Amino acid sequence: MLFCSSIGQRAVKMTNMADTSQKKEVIITGSVKTVLLTFVALIGFMAGVSILLSQHDAFHEIEYQPAIVVDSILSFYEAEAARDTSFHSAQQDTMLQEIHYRRHLITELSDSMIKCMLIDKQLFINADSFTNECLIDFSVIDSTRQITRPIVWDYYITHSFLFSRDVSPGHYQRHVRNFATTYPQNMDFFTAYPGFVLWVLLLIIQYCLFPVLAVFACVAIRNFRRLYPEADVNRTGKMIINVVLAMLVTSSFVIISFFAFFHPNLMTNGLFYKNMYVALGVIASITAITGVCCFTGFMLISNISINDSTKERDALYYKKMLGELNSLFSALLIVASVALSLIVLTTGVLYTSINSMDFVQKITDDLGYSPFAYRYVLLIAVLSSLLLSLFMIPAKLRLRDIERKINKAFNESDPADHPLDIAGILKGLLLIGLPIIISMLHFLVSLFTN
Repeated sequence: MLFCSSIGQRAVKMTNMADTSQKKEVIITGSVKTVLLTFVALIGFMAGVSILLSQHDAFHEIEYQPAIVVDSILSFYEAEAARDTSFHSAQQDTMLQEIHYRRHLITELSDSMIKCMLIDKQLFINADSFTNECLIDFSVIDSTRQITRPIVWDYYITHSFLFSRDVSPGHYQRHVRNFATTYPQNMDFFTAYPGFVLWVLLLIIQYCLFPVLAVFACVAIRNFRRLYPEADVNRTGKMIINVVLAMLVTSSFVIISFFAFFHPNLMTNGLFYKNMYVALGVIASITAITGVCCFTGFMLISNISINDSTKERDALYYKKMLGELNSLFSALLIVASVALSLIVLTTGVLYTSINSMDFVQKITDDLGYSPFAYRYVLLIAVLSSLLLSLFMIPAKLRLRDIERKINKAFNESDPADHPLDIAGILKGLLLIGLPIIISMLHFLVSLFTN
């Protein structure tokens, strides 16, 4: 809440140009504002916990039990051979004996020995027949058990443990359904896959932080417009246009992100979490509202009107107005950058956590790629930075133009003649590129930790 406190202080500072009665009103408003932001954060926190964790059995996973898959394939082949007497030959009889022996080993050996002797480099998901629907299309058995669509498995035998020699390669194939089991308690799932704890925590942070950022942006914009009404001509009409444009662009970003990075990549109710659509839908709405508030502020700055020759007020007044504009710009840039970076980080943690699941790891090993490749996180980071640049750059150019006009009106030096503010430029570039930086840092961390 330190960030919220600094927000309140910044908003109070913006009203120092008002008269004494206005100052008293602003001080009271500032106190109420702090309480309001705290209340909004608390409501968001409770909503996040309720949506994400209220259902005790919300998490589940597709089981990867290779010994059961191998036994299913071998038992099917044995049954087929028993029904078809013309099937037998000397080589096939040898393989049938080996198959029978391997089924016996499955019941006798430890899991580690079964994996080493009967599974490694022998059992594979058929890459040609595998589709994403195999992971999200389930048939219900009961309240705690489901089964996937049939998945084609390949099993190869090149060495006989029964006869202790190499044999002509045998290739066996069968459609097998995998169980999807619900965890009785969410904590059981978190114990198995700790990465999802961080994902849930980041989502809860978004639920409580984004509404606070949206309220702060709205209040900051309102304060400036109230202090300097003459700088925002045609107030109502321009604000309506700004809000509509911000809504269109932000909604497009949210929709494109969902369908490009979540929906086709199996972020659905069937993969690991029952309420995925609800959780993502609510956070997408909050994100859109926050984006609209920030981007409306940027467009307000881009449309500020300053008359070059006006001297109805003294230079100090316009200098202070320019300072407030710069403060508003910096605040909106920080809010938008933090929000977009948090979205990118949460998406990265989600992808990393899903890739740690046993069955997804098997898919990645056999197919040679992951359905949840990290490039999607990098792409959404780039898209976030581009979106921020789309609104930030015109606003920054407008601020530069306003400073030039003020200096010209009062016969002061042109800001273009001043030395470049290297620190300010680097700060702006850092904030714009923060989503990309966050995604790359998370990727590097995940590489080392894995």
